[in-house]
Amino acid sequence: AMAAVKAFSATQLATNAGVHFRSAASWDGRLLVGTASGALLVYGPSPAGPDACAVQEMHSNFSRKALADLAVHEAQRLLLALADGTLEVYRLGRDLSSTMPLQSIKQCQAFALSADGCLLATASRRTVHIRRWAEEGEAFEELAQVNVYDSSSSMSVVPSQLKSAVTQITDVVGTAAQSAALARGAGSDMVAGTGAVALLLWLGDAQDDRELIVGTRREYFRYSLAAGALEPLFRTSRAGAPPLGVRLAADEVLLCQERLGCFVGMGGDPSRKYVLSFREPPSALAYTPPFVISAHTSPASANSS
Repeated sequence: AMAAVKAFSATQLATNAGVHFRSAASWDGRLLVGTASGALLVYGPSPAGPDACAVQEMHSNFSRKALADLAVHEAQRLLLALADGTLEVYRLGRDLSSTMPLQSIKQCQAFALSADGCLLATASRRTVHIRRWAEEGEAFEELAQVNVYDSSSSMSVVPSQLKSAVTQITDVVGTAAQSAALARGAGSDMVAGTGAVALLLWLGDAQDDRELIVGTRREYFRYSLAAGALEPLFRTSRAGAPPLGVRLAADEVLLCQERLGCFVGMGGDPSRKYVLSFREPPSALAYTPPFVISAHTSPASANSS
């Protein structure tokens, strides 16, 4: 079993209470932070101390809308920024205050960049677009388009070990969670757009062996690029909570359902003999070896993997 540990110390990045962080990504020993106002802040080491950080660059007008997500690929020197349903691709090393994006992808609600930066998956409602980076054109060119539909028989194709793990928590707390959501008056909001894709995670680093984990508010899927096939894995939750997961290694991801974290490997099979149990459903996940970091309404926790 994984035990909670005190693994990290905290460093204050901003003293201005009016600055609301929305996203972050690391680049060349620096931290890029996107704010609710659309500003992009670049933090780096500060002479004040070994754990201190200071703002090295501030791009106040980087975006007109909140920066919902950021991703960096250092080898390609690319910055991907998602704001107001538009994903923009920038070349790092240029003046981000004045440079135009290399590419803009409209109607994007979620995205995932492969570990080598060559493949990009973007989601638009129920459709996933898969693109490959073309250096000569400085843009991601579309390779495939995948339509994602809810599957009423998704549990029947899940390996028995994984099916048992996810069914355990669904049967125990699913009905209670749904009732609590309805009691808060959030039922209509939570179930609206349940088929929309909200999570994308890449599996596999070999060019001929790539898989994409796709999550909606109803269930998780696995898409094989080699076979061009989409297959369901298991339900997200009965309460209509958004999908949540994180990549742990080239061949492993952690997917959450309610208070359970299920380890899934290539082919959609369980990659470990146990599941990770959270004291309450997490709202966010991150991974820095060997720790899985989960954010909750109560203080965040770190568990060793």
